[in-house]
Amino acid sequence: IGEKPRWSFGKTRDEEDSSSPINKELFVHENPKSIVAEASRSIRTNIIFMSPQNDLRTLLVTSPGPREGKSTVAMTLAVVMAQGGAKVVIVDTDMRRPRVSKAFGAKNRKKGVSSVVVDQTTIDESLQRTEVDGVWILPCGRIPPNPAELLHTDKFRDVVAALRASFDRVIFDSPPLGAFTDAAILSTMTDGVIVVANAGVTRKEGLRQAKRTLDEINARIVGGVLNNINLKNTQYGYNYYYRYYSKHGGYRYSSLADKDESFEAEEEFEQPSPPST
Repeated sequence: IGEKPRWSFGKTRDEEDSSSPINKELFVHENPKSIVAEASRSIRTNIIFMSPQNDLRTLLVTSPGPREGKSTVAMTLAVVMAQGGAKVVIVDTDMRRPRVSKAFGAKNRKKGVSSVVVDQTTIDESLQRTEVDGVWILPCGRIPPNPAELLHTDKFRDVVAALRASFDRVIFDSPPLGAFTDAAILSTMTDGVIVVANAGVTRKEGLRQAKRTLDEINARIVGGVLNNINLKNTQYGYNYYYRYYSKHGGYRYSSLADKDESFEAEEEFEQPSPPST
């Protein structure tokens, strides 16, 4: 359903002299004119066209393995959907390595999914607004000893139903499919699953196994997001377009990346052909 460039391509010409560190999770909020933001909005548009009747109100974002960018994609997706006018909540159900609370600067990380499921707090008490208009977060709360068992409960299903009734879009960040059963469990409760792959890193077999796992439980696979693309690599077919926008003031080559840098792709990973001229 879309591709997301490397963060080093994210800044516009007006921002190129900035020395502030990049906040990946909130980058599109802070840099709405960047090429990363435009690519993220394209993903949002594709999801909307795939669900004209809002049948994709709850979305699970996962990946075949760790460190493929699925948490960042989930948070970025929440931001661009809110920018489009939707009321969005991102739920941190990656209880193995939670990131949502820290990324959005949650004031209270002890209240969240786990505390709601065991009736220590209510959903309203645990939800937190963020600095992004239209985006709320539900932190994971205290990390339970066995997250999969918590996600298997009827109470958690009630939480999903309540969020679905209160928000236009509910986005779940989960652990990778290949490591734990959490994502598979969550996929049976959501309207669709987005699988994130890291360009040049994710192996084909990992993607095949992720698809097999989801197919076996009849999960609805919405599509994939190819993350961390090097836009200067002509194998992807973006080089011409990126140079065009750079020339006409839209985007620029990043000073963080060398123009002759090559893309070290996994040799099994199929690359799209460049557009014909």
